Amino acid sequence: MLAPLQAKAMQMPSAVNNFKTKHLNEWVNADTAWMDMRSWDRCADSSLDLDTYVGQSCWIGLDLASKTDIAALLLVFAHPEIDGAFAVFGRYYLPEDTVHANGNSQYPGWMGSGRLTVTPGNVIDFSWIEADLIEFASRFAVQAVAFDPFQATQLSTRMMSEGLPMIEVRPTVLNFSEPMKTLEALVLQGKLIHDGCPVLGWMASNVVAHLDAKDNIYPRKERPENKIDGIVALIMGLSRAITPGTSVVLGSDYELVML
Repeated sequence: MLAPLQAKAMQMPSAVNNFKTKHLNEWVNADTAWMDMRSWDRCADSSLDLDTYVGQSCWIGLDLASKTDIAALLLVFAHPEIDGAFAVFGRYYLPEDTVHANGNSQYPGWMGSGRLTVTPGNVIDFSWIEADLIEFASRFAVQAVAFDPFQATQLSTRMMSEGLPMIEVRPTVLNFSEPMKTLEALVLQGKLIHDGCPVLGWMASNVVAHLDAKDNIYPRKERPENKIDGIVALIMGLSRAITPGTSVVLGSDYELVML
């Protein structure tokens, strides 16, 4: 009877602790590794091209958690060829001083390859992010820009004046648990298609899932240097894409694992 549940738990890292606690009567730490990185890597498609989505519906997640470190903007599209799948693209912003002072040896390389947008000085210049949002709104049918109001009040006001559909999504368990579980399930099914960006992959590997008594999960990091901003932005964008009333329908083989 437990075998099918155990098989699902072993496949879905965030479900392992829940399985052990409920069915094996084992106490475990509430924080556990979240993403199956082998499944994440299998979702990579190096041919993915943002230009092919011009005119398509788009949901954006925006995490501006820190002005002195990474900010993340994630674009989410319904994949045109895979039923119930999503294609995602990221932009990451970092102040120039942090690139060299942070101690992360990967930052300079990512800057050189264009994976990081570096703004002058020691704090992020939000005008660069605003310019990208306005550009995206001119190229894609932006349905929502999900943002955490912390650090983003003035930016959201300016973007609303530009006509962008800004939607406040506070980083709470209530808002994050379902889309985070959906994101994990999509990855396991090969339906969260990304371009193999090393920045987003690094952030995915840094996420630990905090499980509460009601089986809700929430993204956390074990150490301050383990950035997860891109995944937080992705969760927010995906939360709007799967909201009832949107045009995206998860495929018939989609399964949200509950143990």
